[in-house]
Amino acid sequence: MKNLYLIILFCFFIIISSFKLFSQVQKEGTIIKQSGAIETGNRIMINEYTFIDMGGHTRDGDKIYWCTDELPISVIWGDVTGDARSVFYGDLPASIAGDPKYDIVTKIFGANKYALKVFQLPTADQVRQLLYDADKRLAKVQYDDSKFLEDIIVLKSKINGNEILIPAPSANSFDSYYFWTGDRDASRSGYALAAYFQINNKSVKSGCEGVRSINKLKVRPILIVKDVDNSNKKNSNNNVYNNHEYVDLGLPSGTLWATMNVGSIRPEDYGDYFAWGEVIPKENCDWNTYKWYDPFSYGITKYCTDRNHGKVDNQIELDLTDDAAHVNWGEGWQMPSKKQLMELINECAWEIRTINNVKGYIVHSKHNNSSIFLPLAGYRAGYIAGSGDAKPIKPESCGGYWSRDLDTKDLSNPSCGVFLQLGLDEHNVYRAGRSYGHNVRPVRTSR
Repeated sequence: MKNLYLIILFCFFIIISSFKLFSQVQKEGTIIKQSGAIETGNRIMINEYTFIDMGGHTRDGDKIYWCTDELPISVIWGDVTGDARSVFYGDLPASIAGDPKYDIVTKIFGANKYALKVFQLPTADQVRQLLYDADKRLAKVQYDDSKFLEDIIVLKSKINGNEILIPAPSANSFDSYYFWTGDRDASRSGYALAAYFQINNKSVKSGCEGVRSINKLKVRPILIVKDVDNSNKKNSNNNVYNNHEYVDLGLPSGTLWATMNVGSIRPEDYGDYFAWGEVIPKENCDWNTYKWYDPFSYGITKYCTDRNHGKVDNQIELDLTDDAAHVNWGEGWQMPSKKQLMELINECAWEIRTINNVKGYIVHSKHNNSSIFLPLAGYRAGYIAGSGDAKPIKPESCGGYWSRDLDTKDLSNPSCGVFLQLGLDEHNVYRAGRSYGHNVRPVRTSR
């Protein structure tokens, strides 16, 4: 009887200990991070690392699993040897994700080690997808072997409720926590894109930005699990060029329109806002921050047709180096011309619709059954420094999409670019001040 009592007591002790080890406690903003893990349908454990489904997918429909921990290393972008001298930035491709010659994750976990599993650095779009589909909050973390609490950022999926933790930088400062993506910064030589997280006034700011590739940053792996059924369904009807989808509206000119804006991960996203002739998105859009304006001489420095407004060069169409679509999406893509905008208006039917709680225009071809969606994303203008994140002005009620053409209706005033102006009861081609922040919807011209 005494032995039976001891056995029962021992089993009770084991149950309580296991519960303390594996149960996640979220009390008064504190999270206990477990050293153990339990495999379930939305978790995969490989090489002592746990990858969790946050609800994201690749453009091909393959499921993305995010590693719950960063690797215990910091690396130079593109370096898999530990010798920075072995990396020459100019030789690296536009994206190193999944390339064992340059991707440290693929190198460590093995290239094609698992037939249907790919380990790699996340692309910038995959990071943006994670951030878009996750709620962010600050919390305290207590590790099993420590009595101390540490600041942490919790990303909780809006899709399935799963969570991953991100180390938090210093609170109420402009310090950032970074980890590499697999993509180069197309706008600047010697830079690559990194995910960043900042804390200011107890709020979390996050996104992707260019960082010099010679800096050593952290690494957060992802695991892509191939969808065999989806792969078998792919056929020639899939319209993808340079990793970006497009639609053939059957237009007379042969123009092919992208399905989403630059900086978006789905058609209904607003995406990034650009001043005309600039290729890096920004929040503060006014003449004092405009690239092609000299505030000291009050003159335009490029794309100028009148000497009273600046240095005359008589350029009325953007160079490819100043084309936000071309620089951000690569060869074959560019911003539409005024003529292409007019064709879109005349050759398509326009109807206000709401898709996934986002208001915009369904633009339906008069020549076939294809369509695109243009969100009413508002616009950006100047804001007071230090006031916090600038929000788009009048989203849901208006929107604007830049062309690559300077407004030439009045050559004596080269301060405007041509754009597609959208409102609740209008869609027309008009002109806007070049410093304003509008969206960009790329096009291509070869079928």
